[in-house]
Amino acid sequence: MNGLRRLHGWIRGALRETLDPPTGTAPSTYALVLALRRVGRASNGSGNGSLPPGVTSRTRAVGPVTVRCYRPRADDETLPVTVFLHGGGWISGGLDTNHDLCGCLAAETGRAVVAVDYRLAPEHRYPAQLDDCDRVLDWLGRHGPANGLDPDDVTLFGASAGGTLAAALAADRNADATPAIRHQTLAYPPVDPAFDPRHGRPIPLRRLARSILDGLWNLYLPPEADRSSPRVAPLRTTRVGALPATTVVTCGIDPLRVEGRAYARRLAAAGVPVARVAFPAYPHGFLTLLPRLDRERTVAAVRRIHGARPTR
Repeated sequence: MNGLRRLHGWIRGALRETLDPPTGTAPSTYALVLALRRVGRASNGSGNGSLPPGVTSRTRAVGPVTVRCYRPRADDETLPVTVFLHGGGWISGGLDTNHDLCGCLAAETGRAVVAVDYRLAPEHRYPAQLDDCDRVLDWLGRHGPANGLDPDDVTLFGASAGGTLAAALAADRNADATPAIRHQTLAYPPVDPAFDPRHGRPIPLRRLARSILDGLWNLYLPPEADRSSPRVAPLRTTRVGALPATTVVTCGIDPLRVEGRAYARRLAAAGVPVARVAFPAYPHGFLTLLPRLDRERTVAAVRRIHGARPTR
């Protein structure tokens, strides 16, 4: 009951902020978006939590975009880079959402991690999110070496909605572009708004999954967006053979696992090196939840993902 009262309070607070919702968004829908953000902020903390020994973090501006840079050790060595794109259905999340995970990634991989605080829908609809991520990648290409970041060795790591963005960015950038995208890791990504996620699920969950996914896509995409564009639906890219080596992470308690598998199959059929990493007992979003519950299991999951070797 206390949890329901808190949720009710968050919703009431959000309702007070919905006098002027973004164009095309119903006040009731916007109230729910704001309530979800409030819940997320309450559970995420301030992003000042303890990091693994030796890992440091620094928040800085890249033009109008804020990023948080994690380094596995305090030295001036130029390091390979993982650009991390958070999940949250394009409508929530931020730098604090995966603070613990990014620290763990830096510690376990020996790579610098740059987490991107891209703009959120529905206030900022597609392609604002991709524009922000592109701006950060361009900054890495121009100013990475001066900041101890190697623009010739960049991995994109996208979780959930961030996986959609990562896959679109990887398809957009040529192999000889700067920075060079050497690898992409996509954790439980949605890859096509027209994809049917209902295969093999009980009827109630089929309807719920479709309703939730459709609602998130509708908040992310403006009405005029071409939903068949590869920038929206990475599964439909025509440049499959040009994609970098890819790791696809799926989990068992997640209707999106079907999309992740379909994306991995399409890349593998085109000769792209692919690694598939499955966590059958975990739910969607577990990489965000697990660090708050069990550090040892988080380390084990990160090591397993990082250690997977894409093969043809």
